[in-house]
Amino acid sequence: MAQDNDRLQYVDMVTVWSGDSPRGEVMRAVLNARGLRTITDDWLPSGGIFPSMMSQAGMKVKVLAPYAESAAQIIENAKKEAAGELDPIRVLFVCTHNKYRSQMAEGFLDALGGGRFEVYSAGTNPQGPTPAAIRLMDEIGVDISDHRGRHVDEFVGENLDYVITVCDDANESCPVFPGVGERLHWSFDDPSKFLGPPEEIEKKTRDVRDAIRDRVIEFIRTVAKRIGN
Repeated sequence: MAQDNDRLQYVDMVTVWSGDSPRGEVMRAVLNARGLRTITDDWLPSGGIFPSMMSQAGMKVKVLAPYAESAAQIIENAKKEAAGELDPIRVLFVCTHNKYRSQMAEGFLDALGGGRFEVYSAGTNPQGPTPAAIRLMDEIGVDISDHRGRHVDEFVGENLDYVITVCDDANESCPVFPGVGERLHWSFDDPSKFLGPPEEIEKKTRDVRDAIRDRVIEFIRTVAKRIGN
């Protein structure tokens, strides 16, 4: 039925890709996965009385006209990704001491970003990841044991696509990064300030860890939609 409904809008559909049928099915799946509705037309290359015997049938992949530009970008990125030609998206996470929140965010984006991100973390007064941060990340399969503390000034002048502060203090004191594509702020509680019994502190720190993971996943999805990938 969905295919029939698409056919009713055929006059509004434009071809965004054409080629052999197997690759056409792949391209259609890529576009569908990005939320674009597609239809296909099979076609036979010209030549001879029986063209189907002369060469393989082809396929035209079509989308609604208003989405043609987005589809073209998705296709271009898919081709570059397959050829290993896409530049990584460079992201810097910043918090005050670079020992919990920014380290966790770096670990999650590196682990979940599918190789599309070049990720760093830094602090305005860096101390490096704590044993507790390393252990709590390790228990969900993310290894940050080789991370080190880095000062945010190391990245001033770097070509960064995103600078993301993950604590309010860092957001206020973070230096200006000329040429940064986008500056974002995510506010999370500081585990180093938690009070109470050790098990309560650990639970609160896990809550922060899980909130960071969810925000990183949301960020990945948002960036993927924005770049059509």
